[in-house]
Amino acid sequence: MRRPGFDVEPHYSPNGRWIAFARLRPPAKKRKVLQTAIFIVKARGGRVRRLTRWADYPDQPTPQDAYPEHPTWSPDSRWIVFNLGPNGTIEAIRPNGRDRHTILAAREGFGAHKPWYSPDGTRLLFMCETQGTLPEPPEGHNENICVANADGSNVVNLTNTPGV
Repeated sequence: MRRPGFDVEPHYSPNGRWIAFARLRPPAKKRKVLQTAIFIVKARGGRVRRLTRWADYPDQPTPQDAYPEHPTWSPDSRWIVFNLGPNGTIEAIRPNGRDRHTILAAREGFGAHKPWYSPDGTRLLFMCETQGTLPEPPEGHNENICVANADGSNVVNLTNTPGV
C-alpha cells in the first residue's frame, strides 16, 4: 500500500478464490476526509484490484454523499453487492469491475444497507430504514430487516417496526 489505510469487512467468495473488502484511506495532504473503495484480492494473497472509485467518507455525511461499503458475494461468486452510504442504494459489480449497476435505489424515506444474498441467490436480505435521501431522519425514524428479489423488486419488510 502506498499510503496507510485500513482494510475492513473481508468476505470470501463462495468458490473460495477471492476476498472482497472495503479499504479506508486517511486524508491526503490536500484532501481533508477519509476515502473508501471496494477491492478484491486472490484468497492466497497478491495484488489487490480496486473495483470502485475512491469516494469521500466524510465525518458529517450529507444526502449528496455516496461512498461504497459492506461488500458481499452472490452464491455463484459472479457478483459483489454493496451499498452506497449514507443514503442506502444497493449496487452490484462483477469481480472484474464491469457491469456495475443499481439494484435498489435510495429515495426519500427509504434506504437499504448491508446487503446479503439468500443461499440460492434469488433474494437479497438487507437493513432498511426510513431516512434514505431525506436530509434529516424523519420523526419516528426506524430501521428494519427487509428482503427483495435479487433484482431489487418486491421489497418486503420482515420486521415491520412501526413507521416503516
